[in-house]
Amino acid sequence: MNLMLSKLVVLILFFPVLACAEDAKRPCEANFTAKGSAVRGKILSTWQEFEGIDYDSAFRKVAQATAQQGWGNLTPTKDIGTITAGTQGAGLNVAVNEVDGKIRVEANITLGPLVGYPESKGKKALCASVEAPAN
Repeated sequence: MNLMLSKLVVLILFFPVLACAEDAKRPCEANFTAKGSAVRGKILSTWQEFEGIDYDSAFRKVAQATAQQGWGNLTPTKDIGTITAGTQGAGLNVAVNEVDGKIRVEANITLGPLVGYPESKGKKALCASVEAPAN
């Protein structure tokens, strides 16, 4: 009986911690989606908005963070707010936009059919770019 009571106490004490951990997701993680299938191809995407950051600084930081990830054929185009890159079977698109005084960074990775690329790796790569203006 004491063992059962102690398990109940532990559950009661740690349940709020577990619930808070779910609520504490970074915006980039909370906005992450994965659509499609490994057979037909997938699109991994996320976005985040920032206030108090100017467009030029945000774009530069996003481009640098994206380049540091090792994507091939990186093409930043500041005047239209896009960064594209790709490797065999995968393409990266990042858009940096200024809307109503906020900076919105949207990014997606398009994976071809049968490309083995874990969603966790995609989320990490996308968030590195999307969160860059805050760094």
